[in-house]
Amino acid sequence: MDLPIPKSRSGMFASLVLVACLFLFYYQTFYEFARGVYLKEYVPVGVEANTLPTGIKVVLRVPKYTSSVIPGWVYGSVENKSDEMKKINLSFMLKDENIILIPSSYQDENIFQRAISNLEILPHSTTYFRFPWSSNIANNNSVLLYVNQKEARLNRSVESMMVSSVKALRRSVLENLFMPPWANTLLPVLALVFCYFAENDVKHADKTPLRFKILFPILIYGICESFCFYFLVMWFMGQGAMWGITGILGWIILIGYHSFSQQTDADYQDD
Repeated sequence: MDLPIPKSRSGMFASLVLVACLFLFYYQTFYEFARGVYLKEYVPVGVEANTLPTGIKVVLRVPKYTSSVIPGWVYGSVENKSDEMKKINLSFMLKDENIILIPSSYQDENIFQRAISNLEILPHSTTYFRFPWSSNIANNNSVLLYVNQKEARLNRSVESMMVSSVKALRRSVLENLFMPPWANTLLPVLALVFCYFAENDVKHADKTPLRFKILFPILIYGICESFCFYFLVMWFMGQGAMWGITGILGWIILIGYHSFSQQTDADYQDD
């Protein structure tokens, strides 16, 4: 099986240099921006203090957009502000909820369990949890949160969350590809694939030992591909159509150059 990874020494070394460049760019420039966009995909929902045990604070982060095809998660925190240990029973109830008929969602037998029992929280500490969320919940007018078997009132209506498969997909891609730890795997894969295609456009790259005059064009080509990918990612994150247009034009130029290079090599071999 021919994997899309560089075959020459110059290509492999160029991919290592490109990996280092991508990690540097990601953590120095892109990460904080992507994290900000990701956090905006969630809405903070507090719980009224007078409906909670003394010294307890509960905050939920609910996704703005959800879909039955792409379920999300409600992330929450329970903070104990008192000087005593607290034992909490917490449950997230949905009245008349429909069964979600997606086989892949039931790989974990407890994936749709929305209850935490006998949760012990140390004084002045915080515990975190999450519950599954889908369009079935977003369309339901009876979202109930219980703490120690008593109903806790939310200070914001979660029924206002909108159903959108496209925007739910964007949130899912953000958290599963462009945020750590998954981004730490994506970046090396991209570097190998980009240098693999760049290697095909550099003449004699697979027939020479490690040389700067072969390595440099592969690296530059890989960087150009990385920037085109970056422009498309920015467009995907909702930063404007110009990012997408620039990325598409960049890919068209690179693909055109690739086709021209392949045709030139074919004509040279015929001669």
